[in-house]
Amino acid sequence: MNANAIKPAPPRSLWPYAIIGWFLLFGTAMAAWIVVAVRNDMDLVRADYYDQEIRHQQQIDRQARTHPIQSEVKVAYDDAQQRITVALPAAHAAQARGRINFYRPSDAKLDREMKLAVNSAGEQMLDAKSLQPGLWKVRVQWSVAGDEFYFDQTVVITPSRSAAFTPQKAGAECGFRSTIEVRAFLRPEGRAPLAPAHPG
Repeated sequence: MNANAIKPAPPRSLWPYAIIGWFLLFGTAMAAWIVVAVRNDMDLVRADYYDQEIRHQQQIDRQARTHPIQSEVKVAYDDAQQRITVALPAAHAAQARGRINFYRPSDAKLDREMKLAVNSAGEQMLDAKSLQPGLWKVRVQWSVAGDEFYFDQTVVITPSRSAAFTPQKAGAECGFRSTIEVRAFLRPEGRAPLAPAHPG
């Protein structure tokens, strides 16, 4: 046997190429992510953050002032009268100035605002017939001697009783009534109407 015979080369391992390819792919992905992050505006603070912070703190202060008198503040809905009553403490009645907001969570287009105008007893009656049936959030904000207060209450407006009676329903009731009258005119067996009596 010839000792100088060429031995076959061992098969090459693919692991080095796989490792190099993985590092290249990882580096490319990181470079792309850095480019995207640099080009995008990643500001997490609003330009008017200071004003927002002040308004948020003012709302907290309003609720804190209202807490001791919360039992004297009321927003109630009368289903029978289709009326909402807003009541403030009697001590606030003479000086209270503010507004009432009706917030509709399901449809912002229905939101409305009106002036707060309580009577000497601290109450204001509001007609709820113009409000769409459903859930509303009534928000009351008022000020007395420079101090601001806030109260909100959720109410559910029901359909007005007049809306429950429609021409379609009226027609159906009339048809039902006519059917009863025709059936009453039939004989007990229900086969033929009674013949009118002829003068003898």
